Amino acid sequence: MAHSVDRINGKLRRAEEHVGALKRMSRDYMHEEINRVRAKVRHEGENGVGVHFVVPPYRPQPVIDMAVVVGDVIHNLRSGLDHLAWELVRSVEGVPTKYTYFPILETGPTPDRHGRRPPPHIAGGVDPAALEIIESVQPYIRRPANPKADVLAGLHRLSLEDKHHGLVLGVPHALVIKNTVAFEPWHPGVVYTGTLRVVNVFDGGAQATFIADQADVEMERAFTFEVCLEQGTAGLPRPVPVIPVLTDMISRTRDEVFLPLAEFLIDCWEPRHGGPLRP
Repeated sequence: MAHSVDRINGKLRRAEEHVGALKRMSRDYMHEEINRVRAKVRHEGENGVGVHFVVPPYRPQPVIDMAVVVGDVIHNLRSGLDHLAWELVRSVEGVPTKYTYFPILETGPTPDRHGRRPPPHIAGGVDPAALEIIESVQPYIRRPANPKADVLAGLHRLSLEDKHHGLVLGVPHALVIKNTVAFEPWHPGVVYTGTLRVVNVFDGGAQATFIADQADVEMERAFTFEVCLEQGTAGLPRPVPVIPVLTDMISRTRDEVFLPLAEFLIDCWEPRHGGPLRP
């Protein structure tokens, strides 16, 4: 049991290492790719600014490589949860099967004829105390009004998408632009052309200023870019910055699922083996 708990915890640590690698890859990408991007900026309305990024018609290899690493994070988290379900079955002398996996449900099980809803099912059987913990973290419990927005629901959908055809990350024209921009002097209706120049890089993103081809035009504020899962990926309604999402998934998986259930596994070991066990 000690080895099993440590192995599952190792998957969580490996997921964190992948996020660290993703941050490094993102920094390199921002420096190498965004500095090459051509852009057109135009006035839109009284205070609005329209931006069009002229990017290559292909998806740069660094973006594809980052998407693969994101998939590695997702795989380690999802498989770690499934290993946890397997060990929970074994802890009560049950027999796991090929259908034994950790349930992540957006809709709860159907109530019985008395209106009582059973907890999620795990093939092979799980102690009711462990099942209570598992039920408490389900999306239909945590986010009843919008279970699709739950972190574990997102993990499940991303896992399915990566398993079947891979995740898609955004290239510069699909990344998030958070800040508004202003130019001086400003000429409504004029389209400014120029390039982007990275002025600050952070985990998963960068700030870049627009260098206009016109020598007398200066930008007062920078664009903020972040590496994102593209709109439509796993049903996402809009691009979503990927590193904060992955960090939240790891934290939630460890703090709310792994640690309570690992403690349960340890408590099961002690009376059966006559001594304490700590991972």
